[in-house]
Amino acid sequence: MEVGTTTENSAYKDCSISVAVCGPDSRGIYAGTFLTTRNEGEADADRQFTPKWLREETDEAAALDALTCLARDVIDGKSDGHEVLNG
Repeated sequence: MEVGTTTENSAYKDCSISVAVCGPDSRGIYAGTFLTTRNEGEADADRQFTPKWLREETDEAAALDALTCLARDVIDGKSDGHEVLNG
């Protein structure tokens, strides 16, 4: 099985979100990271997250959606970004 990385970029409120999903690994599991960038005047504030997954994800599209949702929750102040609650 070929392992690759899929990236997806989007905007939310005053931030940009970049999600990268890697996989599948030898067990068919996907994982990933996300980066939020907020424009703060003349500079950008980047925050990168590599969260733990509550449940292993075997679907690439679901992994992208879960990480994008988590990134939005971080921007909204609802999450610290350390765990994907996909269970």
